[in-house]
Amino acid sequence: MLLIHYLLFIPPAFLFGYYLRRKLRQLVPDPKSKWSNLCYYFLIFTIFILSIVTLSYFAVYFFYVIFFYLLFDLIFLLFHRNKSSKIYSFISKVYARGVTVFILALVITLYGLYMANHPIIHHYQYDISKLDDNLSIAMLSDLHLGTGTNEYTIDEIIERVEEEQVDVLVLVGDIFDEMTPEYLKEYAYASFGHVVTTYGVYYVEGNHDLLDDVNRSSWEKQGVQVLMDESRLIGDKFYLVGRKDHSRGNRLSLKELLTGLNLDYPLILLDHQPQDENQAYQLGVDLQLSGHTHGGQLLPGNFFVKHGTKTKGSYHLVISNGYGTWGIPIRTAGKSELVIVNLY
Repeated sequence: MLLIHYLLFIPPAFLFGYYLRRKLRQLVPDPKSKWSNLCYYFLIFTIFILSIVTLSYFAVYFFYVIFFYLLFDLIFLLFHRNKSSKIYSFISKVYARGVTVFILALVITLYGLYMANHPIIHHYQYDISKLDDNLSIAMLSDLHLGTGTNEYTIDEIIERVEEEQVDVLVLVGDIFDEMTPEYLKEYAYASFGHVVTTYGVYYVEGNHDLLDDVNRSSWEKQGVQVLMDESRLIGDKFYLVGRKDHSRGNRLSLKELLTGLNLDYPLILLDHQPQDENQAYQLGVDLQLSGHTHGGQLLPGNFFVKHGTKTKGSYHLVISNGYGTWGIPIRTAGKSELVIVNLY
């Protein structure tokens, strides 16, 4: 992770650290000594800020402590004019001076650990009139290799893909990120290059694994075909169109990329970030496969990002939650998934 990313965490860490310290007074009163009180504050701030900046498991736990404190504060605010009501009394008992907040935060954090380590296979089916035969596609995105994932994860993915007997495997970005060790990259290059499919394995970059000549060569030497604002007519049956990541800012427009293609063939678009949906629909794309959003990863993030599927006319969009996690191997929103799309 870049230094700027760490620095961006510090202001909110101070803000929420201060808020957390004030809430802790309900359980642990301030020490009477001024210096003891300052040391107490320093300890709380240090633990909180280090957890956030280093993206440890405690960062998620503290996040949910803050989340549930804020939730209870909101509820109390809504009922503050009716403190004598039975509802207010019941909520106060449930709150238990803040003890419940720490229990709820622990439960949801443990749930997130479980969910991050139990990926599913998510199947979708779409009727594509241009297709002569059935076509099955496995999509893997947002593995973030090294963050709770390793070579055994790659072996597991490949085993699942081959059990599904798919026609093509597409790697739709962020297979690596800035923290992925080199030995895991080398293992991924070699392993994904030998997956058994009908038409091979294809790769487009993500915002965390932008390609350079070295990375591209490493994929292609192992038989993985890289698409950087490029298209391929596969088996004289369908087009795979792969885009540079949106974060580059210098990629071809979708119209430029599709110019000259025979629209009688199905068009399958690979774009790490779910961008240009309306253009894809207007230009005749049949299926767009994207990732990037992680399904929010941490509740309530799923309410603020694109995820799932969308259909408009003959255009279908699938946004995967991703197989891995970013930063911390915890997932409380959306299930980690390998996506299988069956077209008929």
